Amino acid sequence: MKEEIPLHVRFLGGLEEKNMEAVFDAMLEENVFTMEVGKRKLICLGARDTDISKNDSSENKIWPIVFVSAKEGNDRSLPLKVWITREFIPRWYSVDDRVGWVVQNPQKQLQHAIDDKAKKIGAYKKNAGEDIRLLLFADRRNASGMLALPDDLSSLTLDTKGFRHVYLYMEVDEVAVIPAYAGIL
Repeated sequence: MKEEIPLHVRFLGGLEEKNMEAVFDAMLEENVFTMEVGKRKLICLGARDTDISKNDSSENKIWPIVFVSAKEGNDRSLPLKVWITREFIPRWYSVDDRVGWVVQNPQKQLQHAIDDKAKKIGAYKKNAGEDIRLLLFADRRNASGMLALPDDLSSLTLDTKGFRHVYLYMEVDEVAVIPAYAGIL
């Protein structure tokens, strides 16, 4: 039976196979699999010491940094940073889709999602009756779901396109009911 190693591992940059081999070798060499809970390391592949100043970097004050050379024949690969923390639950993911700008006025994005689902509202009503509600989902942990709702939801002027209610579930912390303004847009 495989043992899950409870590490929180975040990758940013080139995820090529040779990069992953070099990083995994560094993880073994640095004994990250046996670190105490709360201990952390930053592995930098393809970055030089001069790329991250050891004296000035706030990153270095929090994360012990390990510099790794690319595997032979892989000198043109993209740089890769790997933040590793020993935790109680294993979580491994690429940060590339988890960073970005938060849309401060998501009216356009929400209306597009409603319009897209409204194309099928006739079939929904035929199969389920007139009381059709729409649940939109925005996962704030990913770049595609980084939305900020206004404090006053009535400032959103969305055409709900025949849906009785439109709910917006904002992972990780809230559900909002979007007011209906049929025919405004």
